[in-house]
Amino acid sequence: MKPIISLVGRAAVGKSAVFQLITSGKKSKTIIPTRDRMYSTAVLNERAFIIIDTGGIVLKSSEEFDKLVFNQVQAAIAESDVVFFVVDANVGVTYEDLNILKILRKQSVRILLVVNYANKTNDLSEFYAMGIKDIWPLSKLDSKALSELAKIMKLFSLPDSSHEDELSGDLIKISILGRPNVGKSTLVNRLLGNDRTIISDIPGTTLSSISIPYEHKGRNFTLIDTAGIRKKMKITDPVEQKTIYQSLRAVELADITICLIDAVDGIVDQDMKLISYVIKLGKPIIVVANKIDLLTNDEQKRLNTDIMFQLKYAKFLQIHQMSALEGINIAKLMNLVHKTYDQISKKISTALLNKLLMDAIIAHPPPLQNRKRSKLKYVHMGSLNPHIIIIHGVRTKNISKDYKKYLNNYFYKNLGLFGVQFRIIFKERTE
Repeated sequence: MKPIISLVGRAAVGKSAVFQLITSGKKSKTIIPTRDRMYSTAVLNERAFIIIDTGGIVLKSSEEFDKLVFNQVQAAIAESDVVFFVVDANVGVTYEDLNILKILRKQSVRILLVVNYANKTNDLSEFYAMGIKDIWPLSKLDSKALSELAKIMKLFSLPDSSHEDELSGDLIKISILGRPNVGKSTLVNRLLGNDRTIISDIPGTTLSSISIPYEHKGRNFTLIDTAGIRKKMKITDPVEQKTIYQSLRAVELADITICLIDAVDGIVDQDMKLISYVIKLGKPIIVVANKIDLLTNDEQKRLNTDIMFQLKYAKFLQIHQMSALEGINIAKLMNLVHKTYDQISKKISTALLNKLLMDAIIAHPPPLQNRKRSKLKYVHMGSLNPHIIIIHGVRTKNISKDYKKYLNNYFYKNLGLFGVQFRIIFKERTE
């Protein structure tokens, strides 16, 4: 089992910058405020571990968000083997730092004090006086700082793990996409069985893509809860612009995307744009109508008919209805995920593809163009997820859109695929 390390501290002490240094070896130019627990993996001294970034602690606050963030921090501490307690060298030890330290000492967890923004002019004696044995003065976020951390971490007694353990076994990435407040975080929490992400009626609660490890029926998944994506014309804040980029990037990296829509609102224009984006990437997508507990049976049937009508251009799409809040049809959704992954990872033999190509040509030869017919010679797979089928032939530029559509439908039907789209690419060869 990989050890777990969490980053804890007041707001604006640089926890996220330290998190990015450890996970990617560099600092991001635009820092997104952390609210939920942010999970990632990293390797130090050839040992893999899970690292959690947390939101800034504001003690004795009357703000509901501050309380929710603090609950997330406490949950992170409870599951950690080590806590990196981050403080600001320029500000010094504050009353709030001391109170956070009291909270940490009540837990059976080892503490590393990370004195961020430290330089030669800072007097660090007050930090050493806090009584924490292990201290990491951090002046610059670079490879040298990581080397210093690696030396410190060698002294820690942590559960056995190795870089090889991290690389063994496939992690199936599932991105959860949708507009603000369609229930993405509620779905993640329902799947995990606890409140890993903050849920609020306020749009923009999730400010960044949150990757969380998840095991289901013997398979290892990574759930990526993305920030809600509004219409582009409404986005002016640079932080929100970066969160949108992260959300769309998560879809590119994911094996499967679950696109949530609000069952009460029905499928709207912004939903269509998000679905179209995933389709253009060639990635499998499951369209999920959430909050069906608020609809009658007749309304659910009408919703399904409307979604199918709106998305009739993409017959491969899978449509599912559920309620994340009430737990309705959650198991069925995960069954769909498993079946979809089986489809996208299933290898298709070249022999089968060539047989289907010949059968398709015999049933319906390519039409004549200028008294000459295109000759399709052989076919093979170009890639999986996205699925690309490459057909080699002569005069392939003359093949009409209708015939390309015919071949696409023929392969799709006879390969027995569902939930998976594929593209046919034609390559010209000499006679």
